[in-house]
Amino acid sequence: MDLEKIKQEVAMSFFTDLKRVIPCLPNLVDYSVIDDKTVKASFKASVGSISVLEYISRITADVIIRLDKYDNLNNYVEYSFEGKAAGIKYTGKIMLNVLNRDDSTKVNWNATVDIGKFFDMLARFIDINELIN
Repeated sequence: MDLEKIKQEVAMSFFTDLKRVIPCLPNLVDYSVIDDKTVKASFKASVGSISVLEYISRITADVIIRLDKYDNLNNYVEYSFEGKAAGIKYTGKIMLNVLNRDDSTKVNWNATVDIGKFFDMLARFIDINELIN
């Protein structure tokens, strides 16, 4: 993601302030700030493309998001999250590297998600290998 005309310091200040970050997340329904590093949020998630769930188009996902690490010297930010959607627990991490590019900033990001028992549940109805391949 390229942020034109935004200095690296300004971008780091934004990404380390959950009160400013959380309203920008897609499909956000509601949120509350627990403290400077923790937010509780609800999202609408689309699930209509999974054939076994065709009768359900959207579900609400509740999540706790934490600002775990940030390093202004190395321009690194790490969030963790844990939540539940349709009775299924999930966890994950989002890592950001905020890089200086002339008069703009480039953000490289990576996310990992563990959806735990979700695949076990789906395997009862469909061939998981078909989803992966």
